Amino acid sequence: GNLLNSQQQEFVRTIINYVRENGDVELADMVNTEPFNNYDLNEIFGINLPAMIAVVRTLHDAVQVA
Repeated sequence: GNLLNSQQQEFVRTIINYVRENGDVELADMVNTEPFNNYDLNEIFGINLPAMIAVVRTLHDAVQVA
């Protein structure tokens, strides 16, 4: 239900690529791990921050089930 701008979409692609390379992602990775700690999530997502959190949780949950 959320529409993401191009910068937000690129960040989501970064998350997906991270999962491909590392096998999983958690919310803590968003602040503690490169390349994510190089981004200002509030600047990128602002009020859409819950959308980014939902993406991370969905990917993490999918990895856990697999």
